[in-house]
Amino acid sequence: MLLERLRLAFAIPCSRFLATFLSKKQFINMAQERFFLATVSYSVAIQTAYFNLRGPPYYDVLSAFHDFHFGRNREYSYLEIGTSDYRSFLIAKGAVNVGVDPHPGEPFRANMNNSAQFRLNVASSDAFFSVYEDSKRMYDLIFIDGLHSFPQVTRDLVNSITKSSHAGTDILVHDVMPISRFVADPERKTKLWTGDVYKVAFLLRELNVKFSVMLTPPTGLLWIKGSQKEQMLKQVSASDGLLFAIEDVNKKHPVATFNAPAFYDEFSDCMISSTDAFEALSSVSATPAM
Repeated sequence: MLLERLRLAFAIPCSRFLATFLSKKQFINMAQERFFLATVSYSVAIQTAYFNLRGPPYYDVLSAFHDFHFGRNREYSYLEIGTSDYRSFLIAKGAVNVGVDPHPGEPFRANMNNSAQFRLNVASSDAFFSVYEDSKRMYDLIFIDGLHSFPQVTRDLVNSITKSSHAGTDILVHDVMPISRFVADPERKTKLWTGDVYKVAFLLRELNVKFSVMLTPPTGLLWIKGSQKEQMLKQVSASDGLLFAIEDVNKKHPVATFNAPAFYDEFSDCMISSTDAFEALSSVSATPAM
């Protein structure tokens, strides 16, 4: 772990230095070399340098969302799809924090199962939304970081909206900014891996759903505010609407043709810096709860 951090500390400034002198095309060609994607440190360095992802990492921004909701309501509830090693899950401050993961990490499973504050559902997200009691709760904050597959993330998003959210729920989707087609491949081939989750942005754009992409290191966060979810519900209300929408986006935006500069330019109008998002949430959450 220490060696990885030292490599990262060296790699990020070097990558930023290279980004100063290389064109976007040259830089992205370098980033797409498998050699640079062999380790997490170089992958994160290139991602950070290219997208200029400065400021707090996504853990800090997620923590700011928790502070924001805790400041509004100390009894707020939180749902996380894909808990993995619990690093993001244990940031939660809600009265009820529910995690969903078919293969949760250790060693915190027993601790959470004995806690009234944290509850873990060992199941796929599809199974969770179909039969689990916790899926019937209306959550104030939902974080989607499960299987890195566009169809699955879309189902998680729609299920979250239709079954587990209210008008003011904030929904966050992780890993929407891959640096190359290798990182975006639905089949994992690199240590830093997003899968084709980025396609969610194209889907929401086609459905006229407003959203923000926060430039949080290393792979971005997509934010749908509560007031924007109704539009998506109208678009996918038909039984075959969701399947059609997924197929349409897959045809128009295959991973093989993914281009990071083009993606960045396409959604530049809805991108906000990690620092701006963090400061905005922090200033609001600093207001004492009533």
